[in-house]
Amino acid sequence: MIPSQLVKEIKGVVGAENVLEDEVDLLGFSYDASENMKMPDLVVRPGSTQEVVEIVKLAVKNKIPLIPRGSGTNLCGGTIPVLGGIIVDMQRMRNIVELDEENLCVTVEAGIKLLDLNKYLQRKGFFFPVDPGSSNSATIGGMISNNSSGMHSLKYGSTKDNLLELEVVLPNGEIISVGSKAPKQVSGYDLKSLFVGAEGTLGIITKATLKIKPFKETFYLVVTAAFKSLEDAGRAISRIIKEDIPVSALEFMDKYTVRSVKEFTGLDLPLDAEAVVLVECSGHEASVKYYIDEAEKILREEKAYIVEKAKNIVEAEDLWKGRQSSFGAIARVKPFLIQGDPSVPVSKLPEFVRGIEEIAKKNNVIVVTYGHAGEGNLHPTVVTDERDKDELERGFKAMGEIYRLAISLGGTSSGEHGVGLSKAKYMSYEHGEKVLNVMRQIKKVFDPFNIMNPGKMSL
Repeated sequence: MIPSQLVKEIKGVVGAENVLEDEVDLLGFSYDASENMKMPDLVVRPGSTQEVVEIVKLAVKNKIPLIPRGSGTNLCGGTIPVLGGIIVDMQRMRNIVELDEENLCVTVEAGIKLLDLNKYLQRKGFFFPVDPGSSNSATIGGMISNNSSGMHSLKYGSTKDNLLELEVVLPNGEIISVGSKAPKQVSGYDLKSLFVGAEGTLGIITKATLKIKPFKETFYLVVTAAFKSLEDAGRAISRIIKEDIPVSALEFMDKYTVRSVKEFTGLDLPLDAEAVVLVECSGHEASVKYYIDEAEKILREEKAYIVEKAKNIVEAEDLWKGRQSSFGAIARVKPFLIQGDPSVPVSKLPEFVRGIEEIAKKNNVIVVTYGHAGEGNLHPTVVTDERDKDELERGFKAMGEIYRLAISLGGTSSGEHGVGLSKAKYMSYEHGEKVLNVMRQIKKVFDPFNIMNPGKMSL
């Protein structure tokens, strides 16, 4: 419970209207997009960096946990208040501080949504290129805290690759600025990167300076290919990457995804395929046409039995509809999805996708797999009904085995969703106790009282 005097002091900082303490209001902050749930004791909505500073100082003084939160779209329990405490809802801090057109960057407050940022940028002739699946609601602070990426990260990179500067409030209430607008900077430790993917365990991100790109119509084409075996599809993906074809997206859908998407959208997809691969190239028209032909050649050589190439952008958009509707289509199969985001070396994809299928059979569950195959980052999704406790238990067991398989193949338990609560148990298996202890020591230096998003990432 939060002492009444502390609540009074917090209201004095942010205004009573920006403090939520009724149970009905708190309930909306007790969960995210994962299976986890825990009620906070209080929700605070700061409107400035200085208000964040005052909130942190009060929390440290009273040893109360603080949990930074954006839109709550995270998939691993990263914003769940496992020890109670105060949710710091950043969504009031959504201002655009500066657009620097000459240096192709924009400085924003951490609570701004990506959708709103891009609407503003497009009016000015620019865009921010990272495109996670939750782009309509994800905040910039949340994207940085989880190092978000998306279908086009093969071309544009993830959030960390498009980040120049950060303003962070440390757990002692101090404000620091790390990074620089300079394209290259190697003076001192790379503290900026330390906060990327830290999930709010080291401080509260309040501002960020991001790289932006000129917004212009880009020519692109898509080729899709159906395969009779997972191994053939995996080899095709690996060859396209190995031969350095500059694809802007390279996506994978297994037979369960294909079936779900076909039923959901009515698109003409091959139900007898074990896997469907989608390849996109974008840029100058002549080079796009050349490289999409090269990709098509590889797909055919690796035994694709159906290959469809878009003749223009309209046809390309039609081919993308299936992949873009994957999650919504799968959600209609059963009401509870356990979604993962493991990533493996691209050369290990054939072994990984076959292993996922074997794990599903062993545990008698349905695992639907799709994702960003060009980076070895797949989204195996266990389709369950939470009312069937036995099936739910088997589903979580299967997902755990999938994570361990990915790690054993030289991969990771998380390619883009983060760790939070859902994957904390795999941190030691993936990194080893020595590395995990180094992370814990870093956390202790920044956060000696362990008030900043405690209980996450096995820290």
